[in-house]
Amino acid sequence: MITNESERHSGSETRTQRQVLRRLRAEDGSTEVELPILASVFLALLMMVVFCGRGVATQLRLTAAAGNASRAASLARTPATARIQAEVVAETSLRDQGIRCQNSHIDVDLTQFNPGGTVTVIFECDVPFQDLAILGVPAAIPLTGRGSSPVDQWRSRGN
Repeated sequence: MITNESERHSGSETRTQRQVLRRLRAEDGSTEVELPILASVFLALLMMVVFCGRGVATQLRLTAAAGNASRAASLARTPATARIQAEVVAETSLRDQGIRCQNSHIDVDLTQFNPGGTVTVIFECDVPFQDLAILGVPAAIPLTGRGSSPVDQWRSRGN
């Protein structure tokens, strides 16, 4: 018979400890199953973060390239020169930033190409994502960058 409270308490602790140990032993081997599943989920999540990050970064670079192109076009003296300048600057800007496009299209809006007007450049690019195909994303995703720049109000037009 247990005579004092400390003996009774220590006996219940050992019984609880034994129950916990039995439960832990019953789950032997579950870690070997859980770890590959968790690693796969973590890897897929990491790849989705990479996919989203690359998409956003590329979108920002396309917008910057379109802005650079619209600025170059707004400084030109003639619409023909403006179109050529916009295309050259947009392609150069993307190349310098390391962006590869499978298909690209540059639309230079010169309808307001006059002093005080604006030049707008829209750059469409199919960005390749083949390295992330395991996620089920398309091989290329179309992204668009848009930039506008004012034409100097006090400048003269060329011939």
